[in-house]
Amino acid sequence: MNEQPLPWFSDGFGYTTGVTGGLVVVSELSPEMGEESVAVVGEEDPEHDTLALARPDIACLTLYIDPDNPDELLEFEALGLGEELLHGARKRFGLTRNVALLKRRARRGLFEYLRGDIDASTAAEKIGYAQLVARQILEAQERFLESIDQYLMNTTMAEPGYFEAHAQRYARRYDLNADEIAEGLEEHRRGLLASRIEESERYETVYQILEEIGQEWEPTIVQAVADAALDYPHVVAPVVVEGYDSVSLEATELRTILQDRLEAARRALKELTYDPIEAEYDKVLQDLQRELNDVDSRGHVRDVDIPLIDAPGAAHEPEISDTVRELDDPLDRILNHAFRMEGNFGGLVYWTSVDGEQSARWLVNPTIPDDAVDDETYHELWERAYVGDRLLTQLYRRVEEPVNRGRGDYTCPLCLLSAGWCGDGHCAYRPVREAINEQSERLVHELTELEILAT
Repeated sequence: MNEQPLPWFSDGFGYTTGVTGGLVVVSELSPEMGEESVAVVGEEDPEHDTLALARPDIACLTLYIDPDNPDELLEFEALGLGEELLHGARKRFGLTRNVALLKRRARRGLFEYLRGDIDASTAAEKIGYAQLVARQILEAQERFLESIDQYLMNTTMAEPGYFEAHAQRYARRYDLNADEIAEGLEEHRRGLLASRIEESERYETVYQILEEIGQEWEPTIVQAVADAALDYPHVVAPVVVEGYDSVSLEATELRTILQDRLEAARRALKELTYDPIEAEYDKVLQDLQRELNDVDSRGHVRDVDIPLIDAPGAAHEPEISDTVRELDDPLDRILNHAFRMEGNFGGLVYWTSVDGEQSARWLVNPTIPDDAVDDETYHELWERAYVGDRLLTQLYRRVEEPVNRGRGDYTCPLCLLSAGWCGDGHCAYRPVREAINEQSERLVHELTELEILAT
């Protein structure tokens, strides 16, 4: 079932897209209105300490990169982008899909309350339990998932010519020494690897297992093993999907399940008869999924319709990878990788620079056709999900910080990123913003009363 628009929702205006040869080109993106950005990317996450944040559960990649800083662009494109794309690709598998369903349930609870369909107590339970379980899943899988993707990226970066290709592109654009750039990147890679191995528990339980598999199998097969482990099959309560049984899942239980699934996938791989050199990712993954996922009558969460995160997959075009790599502007390459390659994100939040003036922008994936989802455009679907997600963040800040509980100054998340308003001369989500400012106090009280917030 799709997320249905609220009666007061009109389509917000982000940015039109310039397309050259089927590629997204930053210099041809134009704001619909206004001349000044009213906020900074990350204003709602002031303590971020990374260059990017992937949110596959809402199909969003947020970039905190200074577009005028070649060092940040190079560091992210060579050392960080691949890992964020891998995070994005996880939306195909069970755990990330469950987080997406839980977050959708929480957003619906908020919008239903603001619309007057449910009372504050019911909304608080719907939002609170969904948010809690989503957070538990994210925390339980974080170190496991990071270890997997860091291993895969380290393997990629160790391939001959990887850093040299990045170095040559940046040397040409910024008139730098390619050899020195490549040496610096390799030194950074070794430092990252050493720091991760020092985390002995993490290394021994995940990274070392992948290394052992990689001694016999190609990196794509190591990825298949990891993906099979992450493909937890069941719908997790409190989400209810017609035709699927929901199961309750504790955070401590999930950590054990993930480790057990990785070990089971490694054992199952040994039973396969494929040639380690010629084995194909898709075939091996399917075999491992069949071995690990005995879903009986419950159904697999992979088959649940989640248009927000599924529609971008249709834009996947690996055949254009060489063309993307040859784009001159680093931000052009990053955006096209995020939209067209492994990550397949539905939208990006990022900084750009025009004539020395920096501004924050959001862009919904322009390669997704309007009819990719039923009843509305994907543009509308993504914007509504982003607005709902960020409003919940503002709401929870008031719940978790007593000094802020009486505040009613909720801000439209898209207006924070817009050149002026997010709509045609006004805030496209003004009714939502007005509703939450008027009605949030009771909801904050009910969420504060929930004992689950103390867990």
